[in-house]
Amino acid sequence: MRQIKSVNVFTQGDSTKPSTWSNVPYSFSNALEKCGIKVNRIDIIPENNLLFRKYAILWDKVIKKIISRIFKDQTYSIDRSYPFRILVNKKIKNAVRFYNDADYNIFLTYSYKNKFSSIPSLLMCDYTFEYFIEEKLRRIPNLIEKSYINYEKKIITESEIVICLFSTVAAYMTSKYSNKINYLGRIGLNIVSQEQLIESHVITKKETSDYILFIGSWNQSYNDAAKLLIDTFILLKGSYPDLKLYIIGMGENAFSKIPSGVTCFGYLDKENEDQRKIYYDLLLNAKMFINTSGSYCATVEAMYYYTPVITSKYEEFIHEFGNELSFGLYCDKENKNLLLLKIKEILESSEYTSMCISAHETVVPNTWQEFSKRIIHIMSEN
Repeated sequence: MRQIKSVNVFTQGDSTKPSTWSNVPYSFSNALEKCGIKVNRIDIIPENNLLFRKYAILWDKVIKKIISRIFKDQTYSIDRSYPFRILVNKKIKNAVRFYNDADYNIFLTYSYKNKFSSIPSLLMCDYTFEYFIEEKLRRIPNLIEKSYINYEKKIITESEIVICLFSTVAAYMTSKYSNKINYLGRIGLNIVSQEQLIESHVITKKETSDYILFIGSWNQSYNDAAKLLIDTFILLKGSYPDLKLYIIGMGENAFSKIPSGVTCFGYLDKENEDQRKIYYDLLLNAKMFINTSGSYCATVEAMYYYTPVITSKYEEFIHEFGNELSFGLYCDKENKNLLLLKIKEILESSEYTSMCISAHETVVPNTWQEFSKRIIHIMSEN
């Protein structure tokens, strides 16, 4: 086994900012440093490149429109295009040459690896583009999407270490690739607040809370889940007139109508001290967390804050936490009447305090520092 002293961490965004990719690059890079590793942080997005800015204008005005006409149902974006990849690889090449004493190159994406030196590459991400289309969108990739899938497969199969953050996706990838796909257990909690939680104080807040919390950045799936919750909330108001619903990640413009008692906070940037305080205060005081479209990271973050949850029965959550939850309930993501019953069940439960404690205790062992130790171990063995 060799000693790992220094790594280059390549991210799609600035890893010094908590707002980048749900805090994962920020939390992971900081954890590596706490483990005694020197981390060289490289943002591979070429947004400050003049050539990229010109290309982005051409993409929006011409190329994207042509692709959309040819392929009506497609998810091929500018960051998957060949000119974009050229610019990114140029940044990678320069970084590898500058930080040439690193023991490993870690890429928090499956789209790039080190092709410019003998320093090995470790790829770590949540899922591939192929998985996104086949398993999340439930359709067959079109020709232009297949071209990127083949490109990504080449990157993955040529990399020294490949890690998948979720066990179910790792199993899917294992069936697709000849090289080993590693799953290292639960990832760390993406929490940037330094506030110490006192169990009795937090549970007192929960027991007297008068609001439900939803967190989800805008996409169609989360938007549908938020609309379902709003419709259910309207029905709840008859029995619980003082109940409120707070939504993080979407503004009022995401919905055709906002009923009384619903507040949309929009996106809250954890890098901004005031917005970070609002975010964690909302988690700290919420009666329950609901997102029937999944939202794994936000759900486990809410659990850390002693919050009972209602979520859908998606494969990864079932694999990690089981078919029955001691800290919440599963609910079909399209059934308003069922969701109404599930919310009432938690509101009226005599086991509410136990659910709060179970939520916290279930996820509190999950730290990025422990996860980083596993990363360091696997690098030292290769």
